[in-house]
Amino acid sequence: LFDLTEAHFFHYDAQTGLLRHHPSAQWPDPFTIDLAGATNAFQRAAQEQQIHHSLEPEIPPGIIDQQLARQWQSAGVWCLPLHAGDRLAGILGAGVSRIQLPRLQARERLLRRFAATAATTIDNLNRREIQQRRVREDRELIQRQHLRAILHEASNPLTIIRNSLYMLAAKVGEQAAEELRVLREETERASRILQRLAKPEESLAESSFDLNTTIYDLARVLDEALCRPHGIDLSLHLQEGLAPLTQGRDAIRQMLLNLVRNAAEALGERGHISVTTQDDINLHGRLYVEIAVADDGPGFPEGLRARLFQPVTSAKGEGHAGLGLSIVKNLVDELGGLISCRPHPGGGTVFLILLPQANV
Repeated sequence: LFDLTEAHFFHYDAQTGLLRHHPSAQWPDPFTIDLAGATNAFQRAAQEQQIHHSLEPEIPPGIIDQQLARQWQSAGVWCLPLHAGDRLAGILGAGVSRIQLPRLQARERLLRRFAATAATTIDNLNRREIQQRRVREDRELIQRQHLRAILHEASNPLTIIRNSLYMLAAKVGEQAAEELRVLREETERASRILQRLAKPEESLAESSFDLNTTIYDLARVLDEALCRPHGIDLSLHLQEGLAPLTQGRDAIRQMLLNLVRNAAEALGERGHISVTTQDDINLHGRLYVEIAVADDGPGFPEGLRARLFQPVTSAKGEGHAGLGLSIVKNLVDELGGLISCRPHPGGGTVFLILLPQANV
């Protein structure tokens, strides 16, 4: 470009007052220049809207000038400001020798035209980017408002169902009342999930709770809804006196629902699913509670296991989005836990979840 072997564009950030050079193959290191700092050729070019260089005899070079001259292995630096009207778009900086300066001065009119065209193009691109960002922000705002309206509507029937379950529990026997209590808790959990969708910034933190009770209550519903109708045996092996957890009761329910449902769908008709808990699992000096969900189904293909927790089409067919395991992984991550998968001895799959154990 204009016989300049080392020419680099420095974009002007109006919010910070900095000139920024973005890394490139020719110069991979990021570099910034503060226009409010010490005097240098870049600062003079920006303020005066004139071409400047660091070889002017009456003005000593600034520290930035000397630093870039060494970087570019040149006698000095040469700066072409790019202005769109009064707005500074950036500066084209280059390394120059004293021999090159007269040739550049002879081309000053052409250089100014180039600078004006380049500045206008950059300014238009910046404006378009700002416009597109505002459109995206407006669209996201509208979508959030629309989502909150939908969630508000969805919460109304859940409230009616929850209240009806309260009234039904008073009219039926003790066993049925206990089952209705579990269903009522599930509708309350659904309401909290909807609230989290409307306010995703809210934490999953809760007070301490008993994991075994949570699993036992949910397993009764899963057994009747997902397992027993298909001849699948669901068994629980829950360690007595399990250490409590301090967060994620609803998240754990969602994990178990997804894992048991995936296992039931993989089994089809007949088979066995087990849920096991144990505590004091020491990993790298930290104690965890372990939840294991195992089945004796066909297992996962070898090629799928490496990308098991990615939201892709699953091995269960075209009708499934494959999002269940991705959701489980995200919930485990939010709780500071770990999840892994391995083949079950004799066939099938085991999912292991480790969750931080509460200090007691």
